[in-house]
Formats: sequence, structure tokens, C-alpha cells
Amino acid sequence: MKIKDRIAGAYHALQGKSAVASPVEAAAAPPRRLFGMEDTEMSARQCWLMYKQNAVVAWTIDLICEKVAELNFDVHVNGQIVKGHLSEVILDAPGYNRTRRQLIREIARQILATGTGHVISYGKQDREPLALDVLHTRDRNIVTDYSDGWPSVYQFHEEGRALNFKRQPGRDPKYFASSQQELLTMHEGSGDCRGAGLSKLNGVRAEVELRYMGMLHNRSMLGKGASLSGNLHFKGNLTPEQMRHAQAQVQQVLSGYRNAGAIMVTAGGDGSEFKAMQMTAKDMDYAKLVQLVEEAVVARFGVPKTLYSVEAQTHNNYNTAWHMLYDNAVLPLFNVIYGQLARHLSMRLGEDIEFKHNKLSSMVLRDKAIDGAAQLKRDQIITLNEARHEIGYEPVAGGDAIYDLPGLIPQYEDMYLEGEITNYLERSRQPSISDEVTPLKVVN
Repeated sequence: MKIKDRIAGAYHALQGKSAVASPVEAAAAPPRRLFGMEDTEMSARQCWLMYKQNAVVAWTIDLICEKVAELNFDVHVNGQIVKGHLSEVILDAPGYNRTRRQLIREIARQILATGTGHVISYGKQDREPLALDVLHTRDRNIVTDYSDGWPSVYQFHEEGRALNFKRQPGRDPKYFASSQQELLTMHEGSGDCRGAGLSKLNGVRAEVELRYMGMLHNRSMLGKGASLSGNLHFKGNLTPEQMRHAQAQVQQVLSGYRNAGAIMVTAGGDGSEFKAMQMTAKDMDYAKLVQLVEEAVVARFGVPKTLYSVEAQTHNNYNTAWHMLYDNAVLPLFNVIYGQLARHLSMRLGEDIEFKHNKLSSMVLRDKAIDGAAQLKRDQIITLNEARHEIGYEPVAGGDAIYDLPGLIPQYEDMYLEGEITNYLERSRQPSISDEVTPLKVVN
């Protein structure tokens, strides 16, 4: 985008006019030194192109997005779980023919790929949203002219439409394109610019480009005949025209993966000599480089390499890797997305709303919850019914007591309220009928 376009866009945005922001064009990355530190942050469009063109990046992001979208949630209003709340109804049918799972998957993909997710909330500010839509971060431009460094205008130019979300002053500023179009911004942490998240792809930029250069090098060798079968040497002197003709024949007959290992036979002139050669294309053996790059990419997103590399999988570490995936990648992203949605719906509905993941909606989290509840039950910290409640089961008769191991004696403190415990102790101190002494009657 040119300087004059930026100035014009900022001017129209501050004047309240709907200026069309120029689309951001993807430019080639400048050359860098091999061991130098890159000072510039990748643009959102460059990150999105890397996601589209790199199989490892796409696999890693799609895996996390799918697992985040699969999780169900419980709605807590003022600290209490509420079933069938209006916020749950809104997210289950967000509009634009989307389900909640599709909406969350699209938001998560934008955050993981570009660092920031943007959502439009349609409807009046004092009412529930009519619909929620996801914007493409790659088509965004940020105008900053406030002293605090936060954006004054978010400009989007996508699919033939232009949207300018202007900042409203306040402690928690909001951004509106109109009275019924509010912008929600979601990211884990700001990058070089406030109001825009830092994509994790910046941390593996050098590794991904190194793999790309290795792939180009390997493809070039394949295109030119990586496996040499011999050296063709003409004993006589050739004119430049004859040399070009011979080179053309070699390129046509010997080069390319289809002709690898072929031998060209010629006749005439002063004769020719053929020398057999044994040569190994070590330059093509970059499997170790690819493995290191792939491990760096998946590790940057918090995905254990056990889930990606079949060779590193065993029965024990495979199950452990899934738990690590949820702890390091899935649940943190869940909290980012649903935390912002809960904040927005709290303001719209006038209630203190919080979304917490349902640990029984995923087999991985369910198994972890079962193991945790069983361990607490074995340690006599919780009762049987409390352990069953943790994993979604109904209570059973006699399950509210904690039994000591030596004699399996019930600890009744968990069965009585505080007042009932006091009454029980007082009754235990009163003498019983059997304890009263009956005087003997003397019969003459």
C-alpha cells in the first residue's frame, strides 16, 4: 500500500466516511543473512500464504482448530451453571449458515495462522447479537494515530466490500463500522503493533524457508538428472555450434527424472570415450533437514512430535501426547476465543457470563477427569458420589461417606450438617436408661 493511500484512508476514517482501503499485496520477502536476526514481523498475508502452501503448518493448525471446535462448554451466570441460556442459543446458531463448530473453527484458524481473529457482531449495542461473522485478517489494515499506540481504525477490504471500524473513546474502547456493526478482536498477545496478535509462524520463519529452499534445490537436481551414469567427453575440438547441438541432445536425452541413468550413444568425428562413474547424490539427501524443520513447526504450536511422527509413537507416549496437546495448545486457545465471546455477550445481555469447557465432551479430557477423580477417591479426599459427579454420573446410595482403610469405619462428618453434628455429640454425652442405677427393694 502506498503512503498516499494510507494517509487518505486515515483521513476518511477520522472524518467518518467509508473510504475504500487498498488491498494489501503480498510482496516477496527480502533476502536475509543465514545467521542474521530478522527485525521485521511477517505480515498477516505472508502468514496466511505460508499456511496455505506448507503441509506441516496446515496440518498442525487444522489439528488444533478441530479439537478446539469439538469442545462443548458450560454457561456460568454469576458463578452458577445455567442450562439453555440465551448466550448458548446465540453461539449454536451464529448465522450465515454456520454452526457453532464451524464458527469456532474459522476463528481459531485465523488466530493460529495470522495471530489475530476478527469477528463482526451485528445488532444494536444494547441487545443480543443478531449474527456473528468472521473477517479475513489478511485483508486488514491498521491506522494508528492515538498517543497510546492503540489502533484508531481497523480497515478491511475483502470480497468487494470495504469496512472501517472506528474507535470509540473509553476505558475499554470499542470499534464500530456503523451503529449495528461491532468489531471483536481476539489474539493471545500483541506483536509489533498493538491491537494485532503475533503469529507463531514468525518463530519458525527461518526453518520453513530453509525447507522450501531445500525442496527447490532437490527439485532442480531432479529436473537436471540427479543420478549421473557417466561422463561424455569428445576428443576432438568442437565448434560453438556443434557444442550447442551436443548440449541440446544431452538435455533432451539424458536430463529429467524419466531419463535418469540413461546413456547417450553418438558416432562420427574423431571418436568418443565413455567413462562409467559411481556417484551418490548426497545433496539430495535432505530428509534430516525436513525432519528437523517439521519438529520445529509442530513444537512452536505446542503439538508434541509424537502425534506427527509415526516413528516416535508408542502406546504410552501417544496417550500422554494427547494430554499435552490439550494442555499446551487446545485449552489456551479455547480460553482466548470463548473469553472474548463471553465478554461481548456479557455487555450485550447485561449479565456476568463465563464459558468453561466441558471436560466430558472430549475423550482425552474425560479420561483425564476419570483418573483424577479416582485418585482423589483413593486418597479419601472426596466421597464416591463426589467422584461420580466429576465424571457425569448420578449419585448412589451410601456414596456420601468416606471410609477409613483399617476397619472401614465411616466418617460421619460428611453426612451431617454442622448443627446436626453438635446435636449428635450432645446426645452421645447424655446417660442412657441402661446407665441409671435402680435401687433394690427389700422384701420382708
